[in-house]
Amino acid sequence: MRQLTLTFLIVLIPIMVIAQTAEDYLDKGVAKHEKGDHRAAIQDYNKAIELDPNLALVYYIRGFAKNGLGDQRGAIQDYNKAIELNPNYALAYRNRGSAKIDCQAPKNRSTF
Repeated sequence: MRQLTLTFLIVLIPIMVIAQTAEDYLDKGVAKHEKGDHRAAIQDYNKAIELDPNLALVYYIRGFAKNGLGDQRGAIQDYNKAIELNPNYALAYRNRGSAKIDCQAPKNRSTF
């Protein structure tokens, strides 16, 4: 019995250490995002969504990262999902509007 318990602990402890939550991946993604590594951040946001597809914040932040890469259409999809999950998400509405404007603007527009 003692051998069985020891074997169980040897197997279980590494699994517990490896297991990460959606929030853990969100935090890792935000850290990468803040360093300007949008692609790596998106990979972590994707993992967070796999673990918990009902976190509006993850879709919002992933949309923000996609927008940073120039993927406005992908950003709009993520903002739409964030709004679907949380209809009161004002920032998602604002960023979705900005991304829609960016999609319609000419690529070589001049700045003021």
